[in-house]
Amino acid sequence: MACNSWMTSARYSSALGKSQRSAAGAPASTTRAEPVPPPPWVIGWFGVIKCRRSLEILTRVADAMGDRVRIVVRGILSENDVPAALMAETCRRHPNMEFAGRYANPADLARIYGEVHLVWAADFLDAGGNTDWCLPNRLYEGCLHDVVAIASRGTATGRMIETLGLGWTLAEPLEETAPAFVRALEPAAYAEVRARIRRLPRAHFVDETDTRDLVEVLRRLAGGGGQTAGTGRRPADLETGRAS
Repeated sequence: MACNSWMTSARYSSALGKSQRSAAGAPASTTRAEPVPPPPWVIGWFGVIKCRRSLEILTRVADAMGDRVRIVVRGILSENDVPAALMAETCRRHPNMEFAGRYANPADLARIYGEVHLVWAADFLDAGGNTDWCLPNRLYEGCLHDVVAIASRGTATGRMIETLGLGWTLAEPLEETAPAFVRALEPAAYAEVRARIRRLPRAHFVDETDTRDLVEVLRRLAGGGGQTAGTGRRPADLETGRAS
């Protein structure tokens, strides 16, 4: 079902209507900082900044949208991929782009994510490899703070966005689809996605039970005869295929 009538191009994939959510569990958030209503749309690209193509795509967005968009980059620059001189020159040529330097994690997360509408979660550094299956920290951090995500379609990040209803995925070439997406984005559609993220259990974005459950499995392996939890079989039996 098409949930956003304004987004008609097949090159965009809205996460609305595709989410698989649990009614149980705590919501992803209770009270969160709200960014200033657009315009401009504020896009945050946070973390280790090492994807030069992402910088080029966001530069295209800045060129196309002018004062209707602001792009804020925060974190650590990879001098091998996005050197400080390149970032400085890019921001000098684009007054709607800013490199705001490093931040403290987790102390600054609520503040920095509370200042943006959209988190740039795309990555192209290792196309066909890590790019296709990685799930970046900025996706979890942003959605924990109710920020809507943008990523490339056909990647693990894109599939998570589509499955959980975390934002939108864009098809290639993103140099064209990203500016077109931001140009077409309507506040009502954005607010709907943000509200959906807010209703999600926090466990989608932060470890609430996984570490505890892993420790419990290890504890059972270390004691209780060394049986693997849930199987009734010893690890050696699982390795050789012997019946217990």
